Amino acid sequence: MNSYLSDFKKISTAMNAMTFQSDAEISYDLLSDALWWTDERPPLTNFRPRDFWCLRFVFRYRTSVILNDIDEDYEDYWNEALIRFPNWAGFHESRCSPNRELAEIYRQMEAGGMQSFGEIGGRDV
Repeated sequence: MNSYLSDFKKISTAMNAMTFQSDAEISYDLLSDALWWTDERPPLTNFRPRDFWCLRFVFRYRTSVILNDIDEDYEDYWNEALIRFPNWAGFHESRCSPNRELAEIYRQMEAGGMQSFGEIGGRDV
């Protein structure tokens, strides 16, 4: 986790500015195997994409909460994010508790993501 601590600091102001939008679209991140919403990632104007890699661990932990199958390997990242950007849209209560509807959306998106991953290599998964 130590290699990402500076990234949490670097993006904290931008992340705290991300406000909850009830109409935000939900997406699936294949690399983190997690759900995220369009109001949770700021524009890359002043950042490099890798500055936000630390969010993959946060998204993964939150998705494990939604699935009611806590992935403790990522809890420290979650806690660091809570400290660094407590006002972030991603911490909205509707996204941070076990939720069957969101779990089903996750399963569908995960299956689609894995299918597209297989197609990239020219094979079916």
